[in-house]
Amino acid sequence: CAAFDECMSLEKKLAGEESCQLPASKNELKEYALEYLRDSPLTTLLAGGTPFLNYDSISAIICDQDMNVDEYTMFHILRSWVVQDEGRNLKAGEELASHIDFAHIKADHLINVVKKCKFVDA
Repeated sequence: CAAFDECMSLEKKLAGEESCQLPASKNELKEYALEYLRDSPLTTLLAGGTPFLNYDSISAIICDQDMNVDEYTMFHILRSWVVQDEGRNLKAGEELASHIDFAHIKADHLINVVKKCKFVDA
């Protein structure tokens, strides 16, 4: 998680500079880290990895269509990031929740878990 976040941060910094791109080795590292997160979200993101992510990184993960998780697990990934610092991440959580298709989450999970969080209007 931290390697992906560092690459995303560097990419953002370089985006503002004229004719600067993420070096090939950093881009390969970013892609490798993202692929690893896609394949192993339960042992990376949900095993304490989300505190290492900034907004751009969690946004890239939540919006990633190739992430190997269902919508309920994606909600848990977002929730674990939001609850680490509710004062700072609550508004971002509201925005990022719009990328989760709650229609694919079981009704009892919506009532007992999603509805109780502070960043999703249920």
